Amino acid sequence: LNCPKTQAELVEWVRDVLGQLGISSPASMVGYSYGSFIAASVGLMAPDLVEKLVLFAPAAVFAPVRPAWILRALAHALFPGPWFFKYMSADPEFEYQKMPAKDLALTDAIRDLASTALAVNPFQFSDSQLRQLGERPSLLVIGEKETVVDAGLAVENARKAGVKVQVYPNAGHLLLIEHPHDQAVEVVAGFLNEDMSS
Repeated sequence: LNCPKTQAELVEWVRDVLGQLGISSPASMVGYSYGSFIAASVGLMAPDLVEKLVLFAPAAVFAPVRPAWILRALAHALFPGPWFFKYMSADPEFEYQKMPAKDLALTDAIRDLASTALAVNPFQFSDSQLRQLGERPSLLVIGEKETVVDAGLAVENARKAGVKVQVYPNAGHLLLIEHPHDQAVEVVAGFLNEDMSS
């Protein structure tokens, strides 16, 4: 697997994927976790590719990744198990095994891919880079009890940069699994369908 090793290579990889798909005009990009870091990187370094950005529970971008999360992620790599997903959830009763099959399949695929494909560590963008992101329609969707980054800091930095923010109370990093998908879909669809020209 030939994975991008720099932020610029990630952006070129996305450019190549869009080209292979025949997408030549700016596209709305929706990312979750590390995917939000990728989408934000594209928005920053290749704004010609991006119409709107939706960033769900971003790894870094608006706030640094917490050292406690990094330590737990390393432990999870050595000792995988449902305990890590319970930590990432805001629900103390969260049970990995009781997730819907499609969510289990997604988390298993992410786990299997992460060790080989995530060669670029996500990082917090500078204030000027965040302001550049805020120049195009962008939406941050984050759980109030996010574990990867400090949600309060992420929200503060996003708002300062002019990024629209949707905070889910009682949600952690797994907010798309913890909360009804319909509500998130409505928020994102509403944002993507908004006419930003006025």
